[in-house]
Amino acid sequence: MGVLTRYITRELIIVFLLVFLLLVCIGLGGRFVSLLQDAAGGRYSIEALWWLIGLRIPTFVQLIVPFSIFLAITVTFGRLHADQEFVTLTSGGVTPSQMLAWQQWVLIPLAVMVGLFSMQITPAALKLLSEMASNQRVITEFDAIIPGTFRSFSKDARVSYVEDVDRGEQEVSGVFMNEIRGNRVVSIWADKGRYFVDADTGNRYLMLENGVRYEGHPTKHDYQVIRFEKLAQKIELGESERLVNEPSVVPTGELRLTVNAEAAEWHWRVALPILTFVGAMCGFGIARVPPRSGRFGRVIPGLGLFVLYYVLLVFGKSLIEGTASLQIVGLWPVHGLMALTAWVLIRKSYRPV
Repeated sequence: MGVLTRYITRELIIVFLLVFLLLVCIGLGGRFVSLLQDAAGGRYSIEALWWLIGLRIPTFVQLIVPFSIFLAITVTFGRLHADQEFVTLTSGGVTPSQMLAWQQWVLIPLAVMVGLFSMQITPAALKLLSEMASNQRVITEFDAIIPGTFRSFSKDARVSYVEDVDRGEQEVSGVFMNEIRGNRVVSIWADKGRYFVDADTGNRYLMLENGVRYEGHPTKHDYQVIRFEKLAQKIELGESERLVNEPSVVPTGELRLTVNAEAAEWHWRVALPILTFVGAMCGFGIARVPPRSGRFGRVIPGLGLFVLYYVLLVFGKSLIEGTASLQIVGLWPVHGLMALTAWVLIRKSYRPV
């Protein structure tokens, strides 16, 4: 039995690693392109890109591992069925329950790893990511600024432009800022400016000197014009900086089940390792391919089942965020339903013909 265990386990691990590495490359590749565009737009320096990519890896890992092991089990046992190896093994006295037991050498470590990521590593990485993104914009603000380039924020509601940057003196000159506030527009022109951080609040400001501030409705002649010698303009937080106050960055032990958003986050973190294990059982149950359909005959139905499981979890999380009575119930009904589905599939699919 040791030889059979190693044979199935080796093939399962190979397929899992191939799928996992492919999905990680696709996911990180898309994110890298997005961050590269941000760097080209002046939001980050090039040196910070690798750190920002690395800190997003745990988020990808905890989501890709459950899908990868599900697909690996579906393909591996689908091949065993298509090549009649499964029939040969069962004829030799191997039972489906024994094969389930062999899979635990892979499933249990992966489920534990996903749990470690979802409950400890990912929240810490997201918190560090948000702090680093904030610090990056403060410390290397001048390194990220590209003179003569417009920079947009808040979905293009705010636009800024500087004509020149003095990195030695940490000053900008020829400053233009435009912001849409409802049906009014605020435009600021200034000869120069200097960035600083308020020691008490930690807020960032741009101290503008010798400029003019315009505010009014574009279609009306009601503009207010203010000339100033000095004007402190607060720099709004970006999306990644706002993550500091999100439940996703709160340590698992500090999440409060009495708060809807934090309860939903807690149940989501617990759900991911369960998804890894129960999803794999569903993959084992649905892997038996029909005659002459090939080793990939059950991949599409299997993907549909896994996507349904994931969508139910996402939908359940959103319900918990908006319904106080579901804080205790959590996502357990979804896990129970899918565990029952896996049991029915295994009983039905591996019943002797």
